[in-house]
Amino acid sequence: MIRLTRSAVALAGAAVLVAGGCEQKTETTAAAPQSAGYGTKLVGVWEGKEPGNDKQDPVTVEFAAGGTCKFSKGKDEMPGTWKIAREGGHKMQVDITLTPPGKKDAETKAFMADFRDEDTLILSPMEKEDPIELKRKK
Repeated sequence: MIRLTRSAVALAGAAVLVAGGCEQKTETTAAAPQSAGYGTKLVGVWEGKEPGNDKQDPVTVEFAAGGTCKFSKGKDEMPGTWKIAREGGHKMQVDITLTPPGKKDAETKAFMADFRDEDTLILSPMEKEDPIELKRKK
């Protein structure tokens, strides 16, 4: 099952710990990035592994310019949407809405995205410190 944290963030940057219970439920709607800042740099395919667990499948997160996204880990895949909630310098809050497998309602979680450089992104759920390092897939 996919979750939005290390395994979700290790799917979002992990397998999106969305299955771990979200604070807010909403319907999935696409929203394009609001600015030409770092939000546009988020667009692309990112890949990483959960820290301390190199034997797991890598987590792949794809952010599309139209505001859609896809989190995958191994055979698990979760489509959704994303939007920039707040941006400041090389850090931004990204709200990601996904429908976990086997669930009817979409769930939204807030993440802090911190760009270390053009090809390195640290993605961490806002509700707890659980970061995953993602590298831009070339």
